[in-house]
Amino acid sequence: MLGNIPHFVFVVRHLTKSVIFGTNKLFRFPKRIIKTDGEDDHLIFRPSIAEKRKRRMLRAPYLETNVKVETNTKHIAEQQLFKDPSGKISWRNLNVKSDTLIEKIRAMRSRQRRKIANTILLEGKNLIMEAVAAGIQLQHVLFCDLKVLENMPLPDEVDKVRISTHRMNTWSLLDSPPGIMAVAKKPTYEEISKSKNSNILPLTVICDGMKDPGNVGSLIRSLAAVGCRRILAVTGCCYFWEVKVLRSASGAHFYIPVYEDISWNRILDYLPHDFFLYLADSNVKNQKNEESLLTTRFQRDTEIVLVVGSERTGLSEQALRFSEQHAGKRLHIPMTNDNRSYSNCMTKDWQVVLPKKYWNNVVEVDEFYAIELDDAKLVSSYVQAFSELWPIYSYKHLKRVRGTQPFTILLAPVVETDENKLSKAECFSDLAKLKLLKINVPKYPPLTRSQYEAAMLIWPVAFHPNKRIANLMDLSIFSNADVFNADRYMRMCIDSAKKVKGQVGVGCAIVEPKTGTVISVANNSLASENPIQHAVMCAIDLVAEFQGGKPLSRQCSGVLHAEKDQLFPDSGSCFYLCTGFDCYVTREPCAMCSMALLHSRIRRVFYGYPVNHGALGSAAMIHMLKSSNHRFDVFKEILEDVVKILAKDATLLELEAPLIIVGDLRGNFHMLLHIFVKYGNIYGDLSHFNLRTITLISLLKIFHCDTIFLLRGNFESSVSIYLPGVSKEADDDDDDAYNFSTLFLLHLQEMFHHLPLAAVIMSRIFCVHSGISPMLVDFDQIRSLQRPLNVPKIGLIVDLLNAEPKSSIQGYVFNENSNSNINNLIFGENVVKQFCNDFAIDLIIRGHENVEKGYAYFAEEKMLSIFSCLNYEDNNEAAVVEIYSTLEIQINTFRQSELSSIN
Repeated sequence: MLGNIPHFVFVVRHLTKSVIFGTNKLFRFPKRIIKTDGEDDHLIFRPSIAEKRKRRMLRAPYLETNVKVETNTKHIAEQQLFKDPSGKISWRNLNVKSDTLIEKIRAMRSRQRRKIANTILLEGKNLIMEAVAAGIQLQHVLFCDLKVLENMPLPDEVDKVRISTHRMNTWSLLDSPPGIMAVAKKPTYEEISKSKNSNILPLTVICDGMKDPGNVGSLIRSLAAVGCRRILAVTGCCYFWEVKVLRSASGAHFYIPVYEDISWNRILDYLPHDFFLYLADSNVKNQKNEESLLTTRFQRDTEIVLVVGSERTGLSEQALRFSEQHAGKRLHIPMTNDNRSYSNCMTKDWQVVLPKKYWNNVVEVDEFYAIELDDAKLVSSYVQAFSELWPIYSYKHLKRVRGTQPFTILLAPVVETDENKLSKAECFSDLAKLKLLKINVPKYPPLTRSQYEAAMLIWPVAFHPNKRIANLMDLSIFSNADVFNADRYMRMCIDSAKKVKGQVGVGCAIVEPKTGTVISVANNSLASENPIQHAVMCAIDLVAEFQGGKPLSRQCSGVLHAEKDQLFPDSGSCFYLCTGFDCYVTREPCAMCSMALLHSRIRRVFYGYPVNHGALGSAAMIHMLKSSNHRFDVFKEILEDVVKILAKDATLLELEAPLIIVGDLRGNFHMLLHIFVKYGNIYGDLSHFNLRTITLISLLKIFHCDTIFLLRGNFESSVSIYLPGVSKEADDDDDDAYNFSTLFLLHLQEMFHHLPLAAVIMSRIFCVHSGISPMLVDFDQIRSLQRPLNVPKIGLIVDLLNAEPKSSIQGYVFNENSNSNINNLIFGENVVKQFCNDFAIDLIIRGHENVEKGYAYFAEEKMLSIFSCLNYEDNNEAAVVEIYSTLEIQINTFRQSELSSIN
């Protein structure tokens, strides 16, 4: 067989050893590399070899267990200290021969020795600063570059040690070392309890078999944010104080006590005598909506115990037995696309803007010829032969063999190979006897973990994760401080946007992230006079002026906040425009502004809501251009998911009965809950609202987009979101208020502009918020309206949202006594009857106004007004309309006594 091989090479790596030893090794363990004449040598990267090399570097002579390291503390104290030019920062260099720090770092590699030493390893500047703020005692801080210590409030007694980059990469437990780490004393439960605020929830969470560090960190971060009392980790969970968990939790460990390695037999020792038990995991099958609790009320002193199951296997048998003994209720954690990351299931304010290929979990497939083998001994020879005869250069992500018996071996793509030639191949005499198959394989290599898991269900593939993209997608790069600062900077943008009159306001702020210095804040108030005076352009122009350059325009709609000494107080160094800066803007930048940010070398961009012509995610992705010499990260708020779902609904909804129609709610949150508990799926008219009501409706619309439909009311406008009752609720800092993002109001505005205007039920019932219009002659006029829609002062849209019936008039008349800034239309009974006759409908259902009994007929029962807000004025009743499949109508009313029973 070797005679048919073009040539082969025997490789001996250790030529420095004796020839006899090399010859014996060659004789006993021959290794050959088989190559064709046309092949070139290429470098093969083996991660396992690299990891061995890293461990070998860690086991240097001074780290070996049999080599004693001198621990002369007096010698360490006498080491030379260095200081920076300002004299504020002092440090020492690592002494390899006699330094106790080496022994501590070696202990960090062992979980058991970490526990005995009672120390933790913190990696990353933000995490170390969180620890200092929480009062954690730092012992050593290791760094490579002196600049990383600038603006870090480290205590003077902390031992600051400068090490080489090579040693930092070797000692780091992360895949991408951040350049600074600290050895700290593990805080006690008493120290953590003292750092917690007094406003905590009576909530205890039990982690049952959670092993993924990212999921554990996300859970700790979320529980610390809501004010959880304690976390109990059952034996079998991952170590809660390991580096990856600490990084993922972003410093939340320092604010919530975590009790580890607790057996189920001792779990009651950590719980109060009386408690309510709930169990949550993602493996509950056949969940029914009618069996799920919509809302549950608890007393402030009622202890809640929540058991969270494993990401893969769910709840353990011990947890289920514990639930049976204490009357526990089981909850379901929904996960899209079979995602097994709890951190991705958390509701986040921000989402990274990446091409669709990273978010698409639908696997595209190609057809391949393949054969099946039962004999495992023949697999290797077949694979070697097929690789030479039919190389698959375009499918390097595919494994050649499926390793389950019978073994399946790929041959070649169907589109590139002739089946007749393939069946007559003469490489092996028995190839013709094998059965030739056609199977599907993934066409493209997986880019994310979820894509990899989906592809593995079809055919084995190789996966090389991009850790930077993964961190961006799960937002693990952000700490609690980053989230707080982003909200603060965006609030400044919103305040600037509110100053714009006569057009949609846009605010922009440019920030130096290391020091938190706001350099410039601008808006687009001058865009009507100068078309290039966008908010982003003005903000960049102010940065140029900040550098001492000549501004682009004499007039600029913005404010320069910073002085140059704030960034570089001790040096005359300068920077190029926005290099290393972050940009916050309320709306997605256009192509001009996006290119300006690119040429200014911006670091990151955060925007509030997208627009159709936006160039950072909607119409283009300028920040991801391969041909550009600079790229940057872009993040957007994800509440526009509601906008996307609403945009799929037609402007004129065409619905089928049976259904429930709800009139004006006027922000009555408890009434909304009562309606859902009693009826379930609804079609609703929003009208006046408060944030709790609109938030619940928005979430329900996301999860039940095919059964819940919303119509726009006269309060769904850009003006109403700044009404005192709404803006006060968003800005309220009381303990009982909800904590909404500052961009929430802007997303409400965008959502309102995408709400449908009217609905037709089985072509016989017309539903609208308020009234009809003389301009409406055909329903196609509503269908043809393109959203997003702004409400004008006069016209078809404003009539549908504001026109009111009045029995004392005939025809259409403008209401001269209206206090509104729009022209309110009123109409009489004859107009309603004529409208029903012209459009061949039986009934018009409207909301808009308060009626005493919850409903009222008009124009000989051709128009029905529904009001669903109980006790809005003078103890009025509320009503909803139930329409059956036969178009029969039943009106159900509610009184105050019914609502009180659910409170």
